[in-house]
Amino acid sequence: MPFKLFIENTIDKTGREAVECAYEQEVVRIGRQNSNEIQLEDPRRIVSSRHAEIREKEDRFFLIDVGSKNGTRLNGEPLAAGKEYPLNPEDQIAIGDFLLRFFPLQPEGTNLEPVEVSDATIDFSGTAEETEALLEELSRAYADRTEGDPEERRSALAEILRKAAFRLDEGRAKRLLNLVEARFPEPDYQQERIRQNPPDPTVSVPTREVEAARAAQEGLKKLAAKYFENADALSSPEAVAAFFDRIDRVFAVMVDSLADAVKGRREFEEGFEVESTRIFMRRPNPIKVVEGSREIGRYLFDMEIAESTEKVIADLEDVFTDLALHKVGMVAGFRECLRGVLKQLDPDSLEGAERKEGGVLRVGPLARLAAWDRFREKHRELSEEEVRTFEQILGPYFAEGYLSVQKKKKVTS
Repeated sequence: MPFKLFIENTIDKTGREAVECAYEQEVVRIGRQNSNEIQLEDPRRIVSSRHAEIREKEDRFFLIDVGSKNGTRLNGEPLAAGKEYPLNPEDQIAIGDFLLRFFPLQPEGTNLEPVEVSDATIDFSGTAEETEALLEELSRAYADRTEGDPEERRSALAEILRKAAFRLDEGRAKRLLNLVEARFPEPDYQQERIRQNPPDPTVSVPTREVEAARAAQEGLKKLAAKYFENADALSSPEAVAAFFDRIDRVFAVMVDSLADAVKGRREFEEGFEVESTRIFMRRPNPIKVVEGSREIGRYLFDMEIAESTEKVIADLEDVFTDLALHKVGMVAGFRECLRGVLKQLDPDSLEGAERKEGGVLRVGPLARLAAWDRFREKHRELSEEEVRTFEQILGPYFAEGYLSVQKKKKVTS
């Protein structure tokens, strides 16, 4: 069964009349892309690429919002995405700045009376001018109070809306507010419309996008308040954008540095020929095995991963603790290595060993001369057999110092 639509851009000031179009398809798609049967050209992209559909089912027509970003209204009421709403003659469909008036057509071969379009239905004179004037006034009021008290700003916006709606009848007031809502998406305006006018039948439930924006701003202020005092200054879009940019750049440096530190620690463990230093990977921890900052960032911030926030935080704390103890352990290990070297080359120990092994013939100058020869031989061994020197002679000293620091971690954790 065919139907027709009168399609009008409600803010068009060129004086063009509504466009009349007839359709016979069972499914008529509405959206911004030219692949739709009804293309609504919208440079401001309020209209989604695929926004809504009109479907014919058992000689009746139904309107469906197919998951648009900014919503669809039928006679002023918002539609739930994916749900079918029956269309009746003269129904008004609001999508962004466009108003579509629906009229079923009389099928050929029937004697139905044609639908009469009343003046009240198609008379929108003055709506575009009123909308533009109201938008200008709202924008000025918002800009004048950007740095001021948020409650004062909300009250001012609410008062402007009340005065504008009071001058119109119910239908035109509802339509005007719907257009303003589409053109003025600031969270303060949207929330004020909910909070200040709950009894007003023209008030609609805030969209998920508005709720998310408000939650994001409150969360941002809460985060900022942990580190500096003037967190309330994050009220303007410019201030919020600048703060997000700062957070992005700081996180980039921090995560990149963490990735480099973890990579260096792994290389130390793989290249150091002392088993006692290979303790970094003994406890399962995804941060210690991933490659690069992107993988670390995904594990830390992606809320879709299976790990709980508590597990992610515990793993991050474990990595930082290991990295800090690694540096302290290195110092302690090399300190013990130095003690080991000094012990290996201790003159008194070498001279005593010569006396013990040489008997009565190794006393006095002879013992000291033999000890000097032993010192030279020990020095040659330490210098020429570097790998064996560290693994068999100095390694145990390093391990003792390195593990002494790691044992402290076990005691405190």
